[in-house]
Amino acid sequence: MLDGEVAIYDEKLRSRFDWLREPDADAIATPPMFMVFDLLHQDGRELIGRPLRDRRTRLENAVAGSDMVLPVRRLAKNGFEAWAEVIARDFERLVAKDEASLYEAGQTRRWLKVKQRGLAVVVKWLLALSARVDKQAVWTSWTERRTTSHL
Repeated sequence: MLDGEVAIYDEKLRSRFDWLREPDADAIATPPMFMVFDLLHQDGRELIGRPLRDRRTRLENAVAGSDMVLPVRRLAKNGFEAWAEVIARDFERLVAKDEASLYEAGQTRRWLKVKQRGLAVVVKWLLALSARVDKQAVWTSWTERRTTSHL
């Protein structure tokens, strides 16, 4: 069982979810593709109790050779380098996940999804990861701020 979403990409390989509803006839685009985030079950085995790094390896093997089902991109492990890739390639967002994390449905403190306009949040998260400070404290600070103001 795969966890993912359908996406269309433009000529710069940026996701264009709006084209799923309203295709741009003049644009150069990929056909709809299934972009996979995670592998939850395989060959009758539940994998949600295994770390993300293990599930990702199995996921890449499971979809190898497919033209229409692909694993989501992996960016640099260093958070600052990954964010630089997001900016340089004009990606919509960055999703940072703890490779040791087990699968959790819904929102979790083990991963963070940030769109480019959320730069202040990214900087805080990256500083926390780079300095190896308490991520829980940084997350709590961010969530408290998020409920009282807009980024």
